[in-house]
Amino acid sequence: MLLDLVMSSNMLCSEEEWERALEEGVSISLDASLQTRREWAAARGQHQSWCLRARRGHAHGTQHALSTCRGFTLVCVRCGSLVHWMAARCRARKAGRDAFEPGDGCSSRCCSLNHRPAQYTSSQLAMAAALEAGTRLLIAWPLGRAAREVQLLPRALVPTTVQGVRLRVGARSSNDGDAAPGVRKQPARPPLLA
Repeated sequence: MLLDLVMSSNMLCSEEEWERALEEGVSISLDASLQTRREWAAARGQHQSWCLRARRGHAHGTQHALSTCRGFTLVCVRCGSLVHWMAARCRARKAGRDAFEPGDGCSSRCCSLNHRPAQYTSSQLAMAAALEAGTRLLIAWPLGRAAREVQLLPRALVPTTVQGVRLRVGARSSNDGDAAPGVRKQPARPPLLA
């Protein structure tokens, strides 16, 4: 099954198709389907004042596609951390590559030069919770930035992925003693002298 991500209607597909896609995994097209292109052509063909049209990038279908893409989550092939798909695309583009490399977009200690333990822990726990809630979608590691579709992984893989992330993050934060996950213990400061 191939779903059209940028359909101009409110739903990607029927509710039953979407549930089946989440259970089984599916390829999601990043290109507009023929039906969507026809709807765009019909809308452009109608006479409308220029000020009434949506500005470039602000149409309903574009906003829907971007919000869905912001919810795509990868698993880093180097360390197993959760990675935002848009962050991986940005990192590959910044490096001037069309293909993704292991560690692109990852903020873990072994993949990032600018690792921040507290931010890393909180973002991993937030992404894990969003995966469980269904507000983020787990996708396979893409072939490259120019890929026109992404592979949505089955929902059955989410609990094992989330458990692995929580174990990895919990092991790092347990070294801090009584601190909650993602919160560093601050050394006591001497009082300021007046």
